[in-house]
Amino acid sequence: MDIYHWGKKLTGYDYYDWSYLKATDNCDNCDVEDNYVCRSCQIQELSGSGLIYDDDGEWMIKKEKENGKN
Repeated sequence: MDIYHWGKKLTGYDYYDWSYLKATDNCDNCDVEDNYVCRSCQIQELSGSGLIYDDDGEWMIKKEKENGKN
């Protein structure tokens, strides 16, 4: 699996499971019934957490090495 961020190939990343995020009632783009979280709310909730939004529209997290360090 090749992962790209702003056209640059990244190594050492994996898909991030953000399924714990919940749709908000005060957002016109989120769907509370289907628990669809729009991209704007995803970015608001996940930015600053060390995650990367790749060129394919997926959230990626840096894999931890065997010794627990990145």
